[in-house]
Amino acid sequence: MGRWLEHSVTTLIAAPADRVWAVWSDLEAMPRWMRWIESVVTEPNDPDLTDWTLAAQGFRFHWKARITQRVEAQQLHWESVGGLPTRGGCASTRSPMAAPP
Repeated sequence: MGRWLEHSVTTLIAAPADRVWAVWSDLEAMPRWMRWIESVVTEPNDPDLTDWTLAAQGFRFHWKARITQRVEAQQLHWESVGGLPTRGGCASTRSPMAAPP
């Protein structure tokens, strides 16, 4: 098996932290703003287990992922448990330039 590829991005988002968290933590809505994600479906009996489909440039990949860490309004991490081996996450911090809450 190959090695993991690491990729990270840092960006400043001019929006309230609770709104940013609401967008990132709504995994089923991700296909609306991440064009290569075709679908994300949360398992009805396990809200930490999701079924993903990625479709890009004629390829389609499928995997199940489990949320491995959730810190409200700060971090969300996941790792595949079947299908395409993948893992990812997002973390947010309040910018020192941001207006007080």
